[in-house]
Amino acid sequence: MSLGAIVLACGVVAVASAAAFLATLVALRRSVAREASLRASLVGHKEALQQAERKSLNKTSAFAGASHDIRSALVAITGLVDVSRAEAQAHPQITRNLDQMDACAKKLLGILNSILDTTKVESGKMQLDEVEFNLADVLEESMDMINIVGISKGLEVLWDPCDLSILKCGNVIGDCRRLKQILDNILGNSVKFTQEGHVILRAWANRPITRSSVGVPSRFGCLIPGSSFLSLFKTSERQADCRSFSSVQNDPNSIEFYFEVDDTGIGIPKEKRELVFEDYVQVKEGQGGTGLGLGIVQSFVRSIFQQKFHVSEIFDDLIYHSSLMKLLYCT
Repeated sequence: MSLGAIVLACGVVAVASAAAFLATLVALRRSVAREASLRASLVGHKEALQQAERKSLNKTSAFAGASHDIRSALVAITGLVDVSRAEAQAHPQITRNLDQMDACAKKLLGILNSILDTTKVESGKMQLDEVEFNLADVLEESMDMINIVGISKGLEVLWDPCDLSILKCGNVIGDCRRLKQILDNILGNSVKFTQEGHVILRAWANRPITRSSVGVPSRFGCLIPGSSFLSLFKTSERQADCRSFSSVQNDPNSIEFYFEVDDTGIGIPKEKRELVFEDYVQVKEGQGGTGLGLGIVQSFVRSIFQQKFHVSEIFDDLIYHSSLMKLLYCT
């Protein structure tokens, strides 16, 4: 090979190396610029997130103060209604109007409590209360409140105690308010989306079924696949009536309580049965309300009891089931 050819080859190699070096340098500079841009964007997003968090905290503080004032006003309204009832006994129409005012005020108070409870669940500050109460009385109270709305729509609203086992179990100890809130939300949804026909709450008690069972015993006479018992209670020795139920026992001192709500309403489409358990989500817009009803129930069940709320469709009706272990205990 001649000297000229060698020099030419070296020149080509040098040019190629220089070109590769320049390309690498350009790529490196672009990479550095891209990294700097990403860092700046990350800082911007972080600042925006911090600003959003500050705004959220400010809103929460403002809402906490406003909710106290709203709650006080609603409690005052219900108190005035109670006082006025005594003076309006001779006037049936005025009494009915007062009843409607009381129901509306309590509904507003319930919405406020739902929002506050959602906040508590999200922050992990939810705590169960322990008070003694009569379970049958709570069921009757929930049905009485929802019956006012049902009558105005021409619906048949019924509580079916089934085999009367609920009535035999006497008092229980537990979180009465949240149990009632769960029932009120479910019953309220049924009445809200039922235009004609009935809304029925069925309740009964039983010995614990084996955990290998495919479902809970339904009052329709069939098993509901994938569903589970609603609540687990523990009995004391003096409650002999509660011990007469014939099911397989996991715990000799335990009683399971079942609640079913069925209606002749429009039902929940299969594709939306998971979405309705999210906060502020409704099956159909324009129906009123906050969209918190089933979300509250799901939050209680998941956060407190680590269980999932189920909806099963039987005979075109909706049967609500949930696992609420350790919510209540029989005295």
